[in-house]
Amino acid sequence: MNKIVQYTLIATLGFFSASASAEVQAASQVQTTGVFSKVAEPSEKGSGIIFTDSVTSKKYYLIKSLVSKVTPHIGKTVKVKASVKPVPNGKAYMMVWIVDIKA
Repeated sequence: MNKIVQYTLIATLGFFSASASAEVQAASQVQTTGVFSKVAEPSEKGSGIIFTDSVTSKKYYLIKSLVSKVTPHIGKTVKVKASVKPVPNGKAYMMVWIVDIKA
């Protein structure tokens, strides 16, 4: 009986660790040039700031904790190195971590 409990626990932990690593792998690095700007009407979940890539015109929505870091750069062209991940529906991207911003 004890072995069954151990194997069940190991299998359960393996499942959850695989799920957690899949979420971590969903985030990817991006290094590009673009402009931070404010959204006319921010959603209740969003920060109200987006980053628009100058080359691809792809938009990245920022999470609220990044607002103070990018506020001095709003409206200016900057080089950004950041971690991004797709939103659950896959139609947009969220910038979840900023490694570096250069004006």
